[in-house]
Parts: sequence; C-alpha cells; structure tokens
Amino acid sequence: MAEYSRAAELDPESTAPRLALGRLLLAGGDVKSARAQLEAAVGASPDDADALEQLGIALARTGDAAGALVRFDRALAVDPARV
Repeated sequence: MAEYSRAAELDPESTAPRLALGRLLLAGGDVKSARAQLEAAVGASPDDADALEQLGIALARTGDAAGALVRFDRALAVDPARV
C-alpha cells in the first residue's frame, strides 16, 4: 500500500495509483480513506469507468446511495459493456 501512496504523491494527476489504493482501502474496510482516493482518481480522470464504479461502491458503503447511483450511471455511460 505504501508504494501506491508514494506513486500518488509523486504524480497526483495519475489515476492508476489512486484507483489501486482506493481498492485496497475498500477491501481493508477504510471506506473514508478509500473514498478520498477514489474521488481524486475520478477528478483526474472523470471518464475512467473503473474509478467511477469503485467510487460508487465507496459512496454506497458510506450511505450515499444517490451519489453511488450517479457514479454507477456514469460508469455505464462511459463503458456500456460493464453490464
């Protein structure tokens, strides 16, 4: 996890390390930190369907169903094959 954190610090506009870190944090149950990383990933790449989907999961886990649905809908709009 430290490597992804470092990569995100070195290149804040890169989506990949923030997405990977967000996934790891979600898997570990740190939803608040995961959400922050995934929001940054979507901010850097608003059309990244994976980042949108993962952010939707994080939002759903924090009780923001409306926000989650917006991200899931956007992920499907970007990549309709996700269904």
